[in-house]
Amino acid sequence: MPPRKIILHVGMHKTGTTSIQRAFDGYDDGRIAYADLKIRRNRTPNHGVALETIFRDEIEKIPFHRMHGRSPRTILRFRERFAKRLDTQLALDRETLIFSGEAIPRLNPDELRALRDKLQSTDARVTVVAYLRDPVGFSSSMYQQSLKTGAAIDPRYIPRPGYTQKFLKFQTVFGAESLRFVKFDPFRFPEKSVVKHFAEMIGVSDVKDTETANTSLSADAVRCLYILAKEPDLDLSNQTNRAAFRRVANILAADMPGTSFRLPEAAVAAAVPRADIAWINQVSGVGFEAPEGKMSSEELDENMSSLSEAGHERLHEILRARGLAIERDAASTMLAALYQSTFSTAQWSVLRTRLKDSVATWFAR
Repeated sequence: MPPRKIILHVGMHKTGTTSIQRAFDGYDDGRIAYADLKIRRNRTPNHGVALETIFRDEIEKIPFHRMHGRSPRTILRFRERFAKRLDTQLALDRETLIFSGEAIPRLNPDELRALRDKLQSTDARVTVVAYLRDPVGFSSSMYQQSLKTGAAIDPRYIPRPGYTQKFLKFQTVFGAESLRFVKFDPFRFPEKSVVKHFAEMIGVSDVKDTETANTSLSADAVRCLYILAKEPDLDLSNQTNRAAFRRVANILAADMPGTSFRLPEAAVAAAVPRADIAWINQVSGVGFEAPEGKMSSEELDENMSSLSEAGHERLHEILRARGLAIERDAASTMLAALYQSTFSTAQWSVLRTRLKDSVATWFAR
């Protein structure tokens, strides 16, 4: 008998989604199972890539495949394999089947309807679960993530939670009664763990929390990345440059501790529409407060370009520990030296990745 219940966990980003996916990877107690959509060259427990590949019409725009430079023909082969895995999972004789992917909200309403129809083809009752993060917390976390990965083309851009854009379509497609919104507040979760909260919510008691690689950066570390990212001659659209930048981010994450980064509330207030916050409060009851104040991009730039005295000194110590004979200077000068020191290793890393992707693409033909 196919599953009678399906849990569709859709994020949002920066709410412990990776922790949930890693903790539930391979889980199957005979009653509740975490879906296995793994195929060759995609062994992640994150179902977002698989479901986006199956149901998204503009397959060439899927970030995962764009990152690997895959052709539409190759992506269609991925689609066939993912679709077969999905059929296999939907045929499982389990009471509850779990899917999880923060990329799922990228599907448009028509694509979501196709996903809904596929899941409900087994006559299962689908519940959509979304953890919601407050505006300042979300924007701060996504901002540092975009810097850490070298994805921030304009470091003055403030990421928006986009509650309405992400979740109104789920309400339309699945029905308001099928949505379960949860305020992301680890201090109120069992053992301060989103994994424990999710497990308790769906009736599982034997899942262990796991450590994830989503390490937060200190305020000074984020400001260092900001200073480096806004260098006019640094093209972060170049794969090798971005790889070197990420290596700098890893060094700072490990060697520059301090107070956790948080964007100024006024900067977020200027970027996030109050109507968006009002809408999510109305449909979910989470009670988020709208950030107050007003900060221009010039004021944000000034704020982000200033290291603390301790951060400045620590940056100099990092350079000396790596054998770089650089006098204490402006942060931008020291960061440029640190960046250059990682460049050769980054080049080899990119070459290895390209070779692996070329081999994988050849086997996918």
